[in-house]
Amino acid sequence: MGATTFQTYALGKTPREAFSAARERAGWDHGHSGYSGSIYEKPGFVLFTLPKGVRCTATKFIGLLDEAYDYDQSGEDEWQRDQLKWCKTAAERRKLEVQFRKDKRRADAWWKKLNPALADVVRQATPIYQQKWDECIAVEMTGAEATKIKENFGRKGTHDKVFVFAGYASC
Repeated sequence: MGATTFQTYALGKTPREAFSAARERAGWDHGHSGYSGSIYEKPGFVLFTLPKGVRCTATKFIGLLDEAYDYDQSGEDEWQRDQLKWCKTAAERRKLEVQFRKDKRRADAWWKKLNPALADVVRQATPIYQQKWDECIAVEMTGAEATKIKENFGRKGTHDKVFVFAGYASC
């Protein structure tokens, strides 16, 4: 079976209340039989808080998690050793080693451009975000971003909090 990403917005007084509402709505919107590619597949969530003083919205944070997938170097060493074992010639091996160094420099540059506090949260959230069977990530939305979502839900002016739940889900 495959996986796809999802982003679901929900309102509630607590993240748990918002998650339950989002999951229930997804069951009706995407079906109750599983492999829906939605939040309905998720057993729970892990709440992440964006660092204070860092200009990053919840939506941008989720975009960073998608990008981090391309720059995540964990597990690369073993995979690269395996790839090098299959090289038939020294030239083929050198070409692959050059590509691995280039990929490493590109990944290092991407991580370096992030605020260090934000990079720490992205590193913590990325493995959770990428799991299709386990919890999804949750982030509370604030400011204009939250106001717009509340307006879309017809709940402008309420004291509800707005959360975005995101991750990979089986489909």
